[in-house]
Amino acid sequence: MAIIYTYPTKAALANDDLVLISDSADGNKTKQVKASTFPGFAGTGMESLGGLDAAVQLFAPDTNVTITSAGVTHTLGWTGTLAYARGGTGLATLGTKYQRLQVNNSATGLEYVDNIVSEIVQNESGSTITKGTPVHISAWNSGAALSEIIPCDASTASTMPCAGIANEDITNGSSGVIVLSGILDGFNTNTIPGSPGEGDIIYVAAGGGFTATKPTGTDLIQNVGIVTRLAGGGAGRIQVSCIARTNDLPNLPYGNVWLGDANGVPQSLAIGANNTVLTSNGTTASWGAVDLTSDVTGILPVANGGTGAGTFTSGYFLTGAGTGAVVAQQYIDMASDITGVTPIANGGTGLSTVGTKNQVLKSTGSGGLYYSDLNSSFLTLTSGATVTWDITVGDNAYLAMTTGANALVINNATDGDTGTLILNGASSTTFSLPDDTNIKSIIAGGTSYAPSANQDKLRFVCRVSAGTTYFYWSIDANMQTYVP
Repeated sequence: MAIIYTYPTKAALANDDLVLISDSADGNKTKQVKASTFPGFAGTGMESLGGLDAAVQLFAPDTNVTITSAGVTHTLGWTGTLAYARGGTGLATLGTKYQRLQVNNSATGLEYVDNIVSEIVQNESGSTITKGTPVHISAWNSGAALSEIIPCDASTASTMPCAGIANEDITNGSSGVIVLSGILDGFNTNTIPGSPGEGDIIYVAAGGGFTATKPTGTDLIQNVGIVTRLAGGGAGRIQVSCIARTNDLPNLPYGNVWLGDANGVPQSLAIGANNTVLTSNGTTASWGAVDLTSDVTGILPVANGGTGAGTFTSGYFLTGAGTGAVVAQQYIDMASDITGVTPIANGGTGLSTVGTKNQVLKSTGSGGLYYSDLNSSFLTLTSGATVTWDITVGDNAYLAMTTGANALVINNATDGDTGTLILNGASSTTFSLPDDTNIKSIIAGGTSYAPSANQDKLRFVCRVSAGTTYFYWSIDANMQTYVP
């Protein structure tokens, strides 16, 4: 009969508590072990997982996470691709070198594509614009906040220039992508009109689409790309380069000119030889010499530098008729055919009237001439605060002073001129000789001269030097000789 003992219970084991066990691995011998060696006690085993401290914890596999267990070893693994919804790409492989990652056309995932410069646009042209169509930006669509496009046509200026190439079929009323610069692939390049080869330039065609033949005549010219792979079945490739302008005149060599040919295409025409002119035969033009006998006909009008006449009488000369015509006559009538005054520079006097009898021409010293008496004229000067004496009118003068102060001014005196002044004064009057910044009178006692009550005779000699006019005076006072 077994004896059953009843022991007090303990709410929780401590690490150093001893527990009796029956060791099945050792013949069920009774042994004692510390509680701290049991799993779940502090310092050993699993205490909690994810904040949970239950004795049993379960790992659940995921779409991408796997669990492989062997004994007490549990290995976490990975399968599949991480979807873009979970922060991944959803792709199992990388793109090629230099490709970029972008959202696909259906906006359902990501894809690697070649680098291109592209733009999203709106098709409101009225029909589907297929992939590979050159397009022109025609308006702004406020509702879609996108540029509207229409197909290009090199023969219609309102559909040019080309802004890009459709990168996909874009149905009417929908948005899509156009390539501005970069690779357009998935296009049949072996059906392009003009049969381009790889490396050939392609243009916007008259009527729309591509052509390898440069447009002629009045069609606009714009190259939009280069064929990089010639292939069908959607395997062709085009290097797109849309600069959004019609173009085409290349650099012109120095001295050359443009000359349109029969197709309306400008051709370079080299500069002609020396002394040749560009002449037309009614169809085209070329450089050549001008034969005045055979190449020029008619009479050159006066308005174009000619005479307006085809024949002339020998010995006659040409004169203007006053009506734009030229006439030939045998002589010149000095009275009726010549008007005006002949300048000194042309052998004339520059004067329109002649002097009086016995007068002679004298120089003013400043490029002019005047008539004067051979022995000069005797002028009567007027007494006043300023007494003006024009030496070109007469170099002998008389002055009767009637006012208190008289200042003499001599005009038009030149180097070497001489003059005589008879001065009838009075003791109550004063007389001043010419004196200014550039005019000097040289006389004993200064420039102020007090005349005698009788008549005095004053003589001068003029000298012009370094821009200053000097008058050298001598005086006969009371008709008696006096030298300063």
